[in-house]
Amino acid sequence: FIVDDDRGRIKIKTRDNKSIGVFGRTKYKNDARVFIVDYLPHDLDFDIAAARVELDLSQLIIKKLKLESGAASVDLRLGCLSNNVSIEIESGASRVFIEVPRRMGLEIDSETALSANNFKDVGLTGYRGKYRSDNFKSADCRAKIAIESGVSQIEIEYY
Repeated sequence: FIVDDDRGRIKIKTRDNKSIGVFGRTKYKNDARVFIVDYLPHDLDFDIAAARVELDLSQLIIKKLKLESGAASVDLRLGCLSNNVSIEIESGASRVFIEVPRRMGLEIDSETALSANNFKDVGLTGYRGKYRSDNFKSADCRAKIAIESGVSQIEIEYY
């Protein structure tokens, strides 16, 4: 844990494994669980290389979230403790799965090359070059998500 002015930084790094996977499995596994105070607003920045990551942020007050991923699988769960959340996602060849509360208003600005998404399947409609949920203007909690990706799969699911 590093304190820099008024910011705290947590860096989790794993050693590179030079192992060979058989049928998609390796004998190495890393597991890190980080608990963050839930009563302060947070700006979070995640830089994920080749990994499978589960980020449950549903009990945190999030102002800004930046997620950069390479060849990763990311499960992100958001909550409604924040009124307006600004999210920036940059992904290479990743799978990004985002769970949001049904009452959350969504606006997604997606610049993707060869990526697949399910935005229309979950009820988001086109609005000025973006995707929006029907409740975006009336929702008490909203997320604006900007996505820039190469060859990724991006999915939204309501809970």
